[in-house]
Amino acid sequence: MARSSEHHESEIEVLRQKGDVDGLSIQLQSPAFALRLEALSALATLDDPRATAAITDTYTDDRAHLVRVGAAAILAKRGDAAATQALVDALTDSEPDVRMRAAAALARQGDERGTDALAHTLKSDDFDERNEAIALLVEVGDPRGAKAQEEARVHTQDEVKREHRGRIMMGVGLALFLGSLLVWAITYFRGASTDGSLPSNYLPAGVLIIGVVVFVMGFFRGSK
Repeated sequence: MARSSEHHESEIEVLRQKGDVDGLSIQLQSPAFALRLEALSALATLDDPRATAAITDTYTDDRAHLVRVGAAAILAKRGDAAATQALVDALTDSEPDVRMRAAAALARQGDERGTDALAHTLKSDDFDERNEAIALLVEVGDPRGAKAQEEARVHTQDEVKREHRGRIMMGVGLALFLGSLLVWAITYFRGASTDGSLPSNYLPAGVLIIGVVVFVMGFFRGSK
Protein backbone atom coordinates (compact mmCIF):
# COMPACT_ATOMS: atom_id res chain seq x y z
CA MET A 1 0.00 0.00 0.00
CA ALA A 2 2.82 2.41 0.89
CA ARG A 3 4.60 1.63 -2.37
CA SER A 4 1.38 2.26 -4.30
CA SER A 5 0.95 5.64 -2.60
CA GLU A 6 4.57 6.60 -3.32
CA HIS A 7 4.09 5.53 -6.95
CA HIS A 8 1.03 7.76 -7.34
CA GLU A 9 2.80 10.68 -5.67
CA SER A 10 5.78 10.36 -8.00
CA GLU A 11 3.35 10.14 -10.94
CA ILE A 12 1.67 13.34 -9.76
CA GLU A 13 5.05 15.08 -9.58
CA VAL A 14 5.81 13.98 -13.15
CA LEU A 15 2.44 15.35 -14.29
CA ARG A 16 3.13 18.62 -12.48
CA GLN A 17 6.51 19.02 -14.11
CA LYS A 18 4.91 18.41 -17.51
CA GLY A 19 2.14 20.90 -16.76
CA ASP A 20 -0.39 18.17 -17.53
CA VAL A 21 -3.59 19.70 -16.16
CA ASP A 22 -5.77 16.96 -17.63
CA GLY A 23 -3.66 14.23 -16.03
CA LEU A 24 -3.74 15.94 -12.65
CA SER A 25 -7.49 16.46 -12.96
CA ILE A 26 -7.87 12.71 -13.40
CA GLN A 27 -5.91 12.21 -10.16
CA LEU A 28 -8.54 14.34 -8.42
CA GLN A 29 -10.91 11.41 -8.93
CA SER A 30 -8.69 9.04 -6.89
CA PRO A 31 -10.51 7.25 -4.04
CA ALA A 32 -7.60 8.19 -1.73
CA PHE A 33 -8.16 11.69 -0.37
CA ALA A 34 -4.43 12.10 0.37
CA LEU A 35 -3.65 11.69 -3.34
CA ARG A 36 -6.41 14.15 -4.22
CA LEU A 37 -4.76 16.66 -1.88
CA GLU A 38 -1.42 15.97 -3.59
CA ALA A 39 -2.98 16.59 -6.98
CA LEU A 40 -4.53 19.82 -5.69
CA SER A 41 -1.13 21.04 -4.48
CA ALA A 42 0.35 20.24 -7.88
CA LEU A 43 -2.44 22.09 -9.74
CA ALA A 44 -1.92 25.11 -7.46
CA THR A 45 1.59 25.56 -8.89
CA LEU A 46 0.34 25.77 -12.50
CA ASP A 47 -0.57 29.11 -14.08
CA ASP A 48 -3.35 27.72 -16.22
CA PRO A 49 -7.07 28.65 -16.19
CA ARG A 50 -7.94 24.96 -16.51
CA ALA A 51 -6.05 24.27 -13.28
CA THR A 52 -8.07 26.95 -11.48
CA ALA A 53 -11.27 25.45 -12.90
CA ALA A 54 -10.30 21.97 -11.66
CA ILE A 55 -9.53 23.33 -8.19
CA THR A 56 -12.86 25.17 -8.16
CA ASP A 57 -14.73 22.00 -9.13
CA THR A 58 -12.99 20.15 -6.30
CA TYR A 59 -13.89 22.92 -3.87
CA THR A 60 -17.59 22.57 -4.73
CA ASP A 61 -17.91 18.84 -5.47
CA ASP A 62 -15.37 16.72 -3.56
CA ARG A 63 -16.93 14.27 -1.12
CA ALA A 64 -14.26 14.83 1.56
CA HIS A 65 -14.55 18.02 3.58
CA LEU A 66 -10.81 18.11 4.21
CA VAL A 67 -10.12 18.10 0.47
CA ARG A 68 -12.70 20.86 -0.11
CA VAL A 69 -11.01 22.95 2.57
CA GLY A 70 -7.67 22.36 0.83
CA ALA A 71 -9.13 23.57 -2.45
CA ALA A 72 -10.71 26.55 -0.70
CA ALA A 73 -7.33 27.49 0.80
CA ILE A 74 -5.77 27.54 -2.67
CA LEU A 75 -8.60 29.61 -4.16
CA ALA A 76 -8.62 32.00 -1.20
CA LYS A 77 -4.90 32.58 -1.67
CA ARG A 78 -5.74 33.60 -5.23
CA GLY A 79 -8.26 36.13 -3.99
CA ASP A 80 -11.50 34.17 -4.29
CA ALA A 81 -13.90 35.76 -1.79
CA ALA A 82 -16.27 32.77 -1.76
CA ALA A 83 -13.37 30.43 -0.97
CA THR A 84 -12.27 32.68 1.89
CA GLN A 85 -15.78 32.56 3.32
CA ALA A 86 -15.73 28.76 2.98
CA LEU A 87 -12.59 28.69 5.12
CA VAL A 88 -14.27 30.89 7.72
CA ASP A 89 -17.27 28.54 7.76
CA ALA A 90 -14.92 25.56 8.17
CA LEU A 91 -13.61 27.04 11.42
CA THR A 92 -16.70 25.62 13.12
CA ASP A 93 -16.55 22.21 11.45
CA SER A 94 -17.00 19.14 13.65
CA GLU A 95 -13.68 17.66 12.47
CA PRO A 96 -10.57 19.04 14.26
CA ASP A 97 -8.35 18.46 11.19
CA VAL A 98 -10.69 20.53 9.04
CA ARG A 99 -10.82 23.35 11.58
CA MET A 100 -7.03 23.37 11.91
CA ARG A 101 -6.45 23.37 8.15
CA ALA A 102 -8.92 26.22 7.65
CA ALA A 103 -7.43 28.26 10.50
CA ALA A 104 -3.91 27.70 9.15
CA ALA A 105 -4.90 28.82 5.65
CA LEU A 106 -6.57 31.99 6.94
CA ALA A 107 -3.72 32.77 9.33
CA ARG A 108 -1.14 32.46 6.55
CA GLN A 109 -3.14 35.00 4.55
CA GLY A 110 -3.01 37.44 7.46
CA ASP A 111 -6.67 36.97 8.33
CA GLU A 112 -7.23 37.57 12.05
CA ARG A 113 -10.10 35.10 12.07
CA GLY A 114 -7.55 32.38 11.43
CA THR A 115 -5.11 33.49 14.13
CA ASP A 116 -7.96 33.97 16.62
CA ALA A 117 -9.15 30.42 15.91
CA LEU A 118 -5.62 29.12 16.47
CA ALA A 119 -5.37 31.10 19.71
CA HIS A 120 -8.63 29.51 20.85
CA THR A 121 -7.15 26.07 20.09
CA LEU A 122 -4.42 26.80 22.65
CA LYS A 123 -7.07 25.98 25.28
CA SER A 124 -7.72 22.54 23.77
CA ASP A 125 -7.24 19.43 25.92
CA ASP A 126 -5.57 17.73 22.94
CA PHE A 127 -1.77 17.95 23.28
CA ASP A 128 -1.09 17.60 19.53
CA GLU A 129 -3.70 20.22 18.62
CA ARG A 130 -2.18 22.72 21.05
CA ASN A 131 1.34 22.12 19.73
CA GLU A 132 0.21 22.52 16.12
CA ALA A 133 -1.61 25.75 16.96
CA ILE A 134 1.48 27.08 18.75
CA ALA A 135 3.71 26.22 15.76
CA LEU A 136 1.33 27.93 13.31
CA LEU A 137 1.02 31.07 15.45
CA VAL A 138 4.80 31.28 15.72
CA GLU A 139 5.06 30.73 11.95
CA VAL A 140 2.80 33.70 11.15
CA GLY A 141 4.46 35.89 13.79
CA ASP A 142 1.54 36.12 16.21
CA PRO A 143 2.89 37.00 19.71
CA ARG A 144 0.38 34.63 21.31
CA GLY A 145 2.32 31.77 19.76
CA ALA A 146 5.63 32.79 21.32
CA LYS A 147 3.94 33.31 24.69
CA ALA A 148 2.25 29.90 24.56
CA GLN A 149 5.52 28.30 23.48
CA GLU A 150 7.34 29.74 26.50
CA GLU A 151 4.52 28.70 28.84
CA ALA A 152 4.62 25.18 27.41
CA ARG A 153 8.40 25.05 27.94
CA VAL A 154 8.08 26.14 31.59
CA HIS A 155 5.19 23.75 32.14
CA THR A 156 7.23 20.88 30.73
CA GLN A 157 10.13 21.71 33.04
CA ASP A 158 7.79 21.82 36.04
CA GLU A 159 6.32 18.45 35.09
CA VAL A 160 9.78 16.91 34.82
CA LYS A 161 10.71 18.27 38.25
CA ARG A 162 7.46 17.01 39.77
CA GLU A 163 7.92 13.56 38.27
CA HIS A 164 11.51 13.49 39.57
CA ARG A 165 10.40 14.39 43.11
CA GLY A 166 7.65 11.77 42.88
CA ARG A 167 10.16 9.08 41.92
CA ILE A 168 12.41 10.06 44.84
CA MET A 169 9.48 9.81 47.26
CA MET A 170 8.52 6.42 45.83
CA GLY A 171 12.09 5.24 46.27
CA VAL A 172 12.21 6.43 49.88
CA GLY A 173 8.83 4.85 50.61
CA LEU A 174 9.88 1.55 49.08
CA ALA A 175 13.12 1.57 51.07
CA LEU A 176 11.23 2.23 54.32
CA PHE A 177 8.72 -0.50 53.46
CA LEU A 178 11.35 -3.13 52.66
CA GLY A 179 13.58 -2.07 55.57
CA SER A 180 10.73 -2.32 58.06
CA LEU A 181 9.81 -5.76 56.73
CA LEU A 182 13.38 -6.89 57.21
CA VAL A 183 13.60 -5.48 60.74
CA TRP A 184 10.22 -6.95 61.66
CA ALA A 185 11.22 -10.36 60.29
CA ILE A 186 14.50 -10.36 62.23
CA THR A 187 12.74 -9.22 65.41
CA TYR A 188 10.00 -11.79 64.95
CA PHE A 189 12.31 -14.73 64.43
CA ARG A 190 14.54 -13.72 67.33
CA GLY A 191 11.53 -13.46 69.62
CA ALA A 192 10.05 -16.70 68.38
CA SER A 193 13.32 -18.50 68.88
CA THR A 194 13.42 -17.63 72.59
CA ASP A 195 9.92 -18.14 73.95
CA GLY A 196 7.75 -18.63 70.84
CA SER A 197 5.77 -15.41 71.42
CA LEU A 198 5.40 -12.43 69.07
CA PRO A 199 7.78 -9.50 69.64
CA SER A 200 6.37 -6.48 71.45
CA ASN A 201 8.31 -3.93 69.34
CA TYR A 202 5.80 -2.22 67.00
CA LEU A 203 8.31 0.25 65.53
CA PRO A 204 8.86 -1.76 62.31
CA ALA A 205 5.09 -1.87 61.70
CA GLY A 206 4.88 1.90 62.07
CA VAL A 207 7.78 2.46 59.69
CA LEU A 208 6.15 0.04 57.23
CA ILE A 209 2.97 2.11 57.26
CA ILE A 210 4.95 5.31 56.81
CA GLY A 211 6.78 3.72 53.88
CA VAL A 212 3.51 2.78 52.19
CA VAL A 213 2.12 6.30 52.70
CA VAL A 214 5.27 7.96 51.30
CA PHE A 215 5.29 5.59 48.32
CA VAL A 216 1.64 6.31 47.48
CA MET A 217 2.16 10.07 47.87
CA GLY A 218 5.16 9.91 45.56
CA PHE A 219 3.18 7.92 42.99
CA PHE A 220 0.34 10.43 42.83
CA ARG A 221 2.68 13.42 42.96
CA GLY A 222 4.61 12.11 39.96
CA SER A 223 1.53 11.14 37.94
CA LYS A 224 -0.44 14.39 38.20
